[in-house]
Amino acid sequence: PTSSSESSSESSSQSSDSKAEEMDDDLKMELIAARTSRRLAIAVARSQETAAQDAEAETDDGQAEDEDPPYVGPEIRPLDPDVLAKLSCAPSPGLVLPLESEEEFVLLLESLGRRWVVLELVAPWSAASLAMKGEYEALAKFRPQWVFLRADIVKLPSLVHRLGATRIPLYVFFWNGEKETEFAGCSERKLREVVDDCTELGPVKVGTHADPVGRPGIPWGGRKQK
Repeated sequence: PTSSSESSSESSSQSSDSKAEEMDDDLKMELIAARTSRRLAIAVARSQETAAQDAEAETDDGQAEDEDPPYVGPEIRPLDPDVLAKLSCAPSPGLVLPLESEEEFVLLLESLGRRWVVLELVAPWSAASLAMKGEYEALAKFRPQWVFLRADIVKLPSLVHRLGATRIPLYVFFWNGEKETEFAGCSERKLREVVDDCTELGPVKVGTHADPVGRPGIPWGGRKQK
């Protein structure tokens, strides 16, 4: 009886040890699975955070590249010698520069940078062009930080097509090489208003400054003529 009882005790003890080992193995597997899952979750979270930071950095860089610096007025800088060599005459403060070719016009727009440029399209047979000549040249002296250009549509018909001109005199305003606004017609007051407002307010969307076709009775900014 004694030996039988001892065998039974040993057998029970071995069974308990076996179950304990199985429980330990199961617990170890659970712990390993929990750790693996946690590590995976941390890795995914870090990856998402890094991706979000990269996307935010790219957005900030893109906005920084797209945004223009604040308007502080024209920035006058000397033209590159290579550009000057291609011009028939260099722009001079206070003077109107007559264009000799369409290439000169394009080259100036590309090279002048953040500066106001106005182009006057005229014709030798136009009485309105002749009437505006003195005021245009007076404005050039009054606004030496601007660049005032003049083109004869008889000599440069390509500019007429390029700008879609249907009336003369036509005044086309550019900022930083991009068309800002335009108007056509014989109105000294409107010409002064556009130049003054462009200088003071800076660039805005095309068509905001003036009636794009220069209809009579609708001066710059939509104010009614007195």
